[in-house]
Amino acid sequence: MSEARLWDLIEDVEVAMLTTLDADGHLVSRPLATIKVDGGDGDLWFFTAKDSPKVAQIQREQHVNLAYASPRRQTYVSVSGVATLTQDESRIDQLWSPAYRPWFPHGRHDPQLALLRVRVTSAQYWSNERGWVATAVGAAMAALSGERYSPGDHDMLDVQARRSRGRTC
Repeated sequence: MSEARLWDLIEDVEVAMLTTLDADGHLVSRPLATIKVDGGDGDLWFFTAKDSPKVAQIQREQHVNLAYASPRRQTYVSVSGVATLTQDESRIDQLWSPAYRPWFPHGRHDPQLALLRVRVTSAQYWSNERGWVATAVGAAMAALSGERYSPGDHDMLDVQARRSRGRTC
């Protein structure tokens, strides 16, 4: 899978499930709206509150996972990466939209507003672009024939290895 394919798969999925590790070693997931997919840098951007539990968890362990799902398109993506928090005002200005005001009542200048950047290290996806009807027919035929059903494409991407070799998308 190319990085361009990864960005194409997740670009239209508005919400990701971010998984972090809590202080007791438990995996914790929560939904976050992806505000920017930056294929050029290999970064995903999210607004967050500085005092949220996920920020404390990321400060202890920066390795995170993001899960994207589009059942309508039958596309599922798992992204591993390294998360960092920034309050870079120029980046916040660039990404801010009034649509985020319900979470940050003071707007762009809300004292709790911060950006969570996830630098993608690897990803994998599962996709079946044939549609639900073709999937149902294919699964039924496999069940009748006793053959194993293959629902679509699956591939992996090691972004970190590509970066270390100096190649980018």
